[in-house]
Amino acid sequence: RLNRTAACVSCGQCDRACPWGIDVSQVDTVRSGECTLCLECTRVCPVPGALELTAARTGPVRAVLIPLLIVGLTGAGLYGSRLVRIPSAEQVYTDKKPGTESVRSVFIIDGVTCRDTAITAMGTLSSLDGVYQAKAYASHNRIDVLYDPQTVTPLTVASAFENPVFMKETGEFIFNLYRVLEIDGESVNPDQMEQPE
Repeated sequence: RLNRTAACVSCGQCDRACPWGIDVSQVDTVRSGECTLCLECTRVCPVPGALELTAARTGPVRAVLIPLLIVGLTGAGLYGSRLVRIPSAEQVYTDKKPGTESVRSVFIIDGVTCRDTAITAMGTLSSLDGVYQAKAYASHNRIDVLYDPQTVTPLTVASAFENPVFMKETGEFIFNLYRVLEIDGESVNPDQMEQPE
């Protein structure tokens, strides 16, 4: 808070210096929300100690509750983000036929770092039969794929991710854009990967 003390001579220089037009010399304590504490008024004041900056009194309960509330909300946000994950992008390839079996596999992919890279990676699966849908969680380098295990294997999906990617904008193929690091929590050996036909 900015307080006017008994040493003030009411010269009005602080009023003229205030960029927000607050009449500092007319009040004991400046409470206006427009005050940004730029302290221009104290700089031009000819009487030392006529204006002083002091901490606002918050009371014991408020002084403790505000920091606790901030810490609690921060903790809830960090913990909650681990419980609830929202996909960066989703892609549906074909509808799952009634009575058809489906399996979900989780792929950790080097190169999936944002929504755009996730969408590009999921585009590599569009030519695979038996893939129903994919959900990407780019902040975790993760893509979950739902597929028919009678038609597709996890290694087939991983190989599709690692295939060269055609960029429509440039008309070029980009090699080694993605590398599958894990499938369902298991590290992937590059020798396991199925070669494209």
